[in-house]
Amino acid sequence: MEAEYSASCLCGKVGLKMLGPVGMSVVCHCGMCRRHTGCAYSHVVSFPSEKVSYTEGSESDILNYSSSDELVRKSCRHCGGWITNVVAAHNLTAVPIGCIHDAVKDNSYIPLQTKSSSVLC
Repeated sequence: MEAEYSASCLCGKVGLKMLGPVGMSVVCHCGMCRRHTGCAYSHVVSFPSEKVSYTEGSESDILNYSSSDELVRKSCRHCGGWITNVVAAHNLTAVPIGCIHDAVKDNSYIPLQTKSSSVLC
């Protein structure tokens, strides 16, 4: 049986369900991630995109920002809370670890220093 995780934005109007083992666990210190989070780094875990689905809200509740040719950052239209980074070319959806309600047992940890090091952020 696949592991099941849930996540949401700050206000809860956008909710996610993620299935399967966690893919990469990435901590990124690039300038874009620092500006996006307002912190020294971002920490995301990845799932195959087909294993991520909305449980609350719809596309009308989501703001999309294409921060590069490969990456779309998705945030809640109501509270501004970061929901996912979607990398369509690699069929990956990265979820901020702080948005996940469940304990995450990640199987890898990849510290990054530059944006070019990973497609997830």
